[in-house]
Amino acid sequence: MRAGKLNTRCDFDRSVKIPNGGGGEDLDWTFQFWVWGALVMPSLRAQQEAIAAGAKQSVTVATITVPEDSGTTALIDATWRVTAEGRVWNILEVRPPIDRFIRMSVETGSAI
Repeated sequence: MRAGKLNTRCDFDRSVKIPNGGGGEDLDWTFQFWVWGALVMPSLRAQQEAIAAGAKQSVTVATITVPEDSGTTALIDATWRVTAEGRVWNILEVRPPIDRFIRMSVETGSAI
């Protein structure tokens, strides 16, 4: 598998629960680490086809590829989020590593 150019800084955050003072808990995000990765956006044609099929126009889906590392990137799961190219992306799916790279499906837009 080719990873492409790993030229996008990817900051990974994990969700944590913090006491809210009223007996409950609020969700907050805590920075975990950053790595160089590749952000691949779908082609314009693929985006137009998705919209024609009824997809939400305000949501962008992409793929992020990062090097596999047992101490960092191997910990990522779909409860995390990533900031890349100035946008916050929800992680939808983390695929098993192939050739020492981890690929994940991400989305950003009004669903966040």
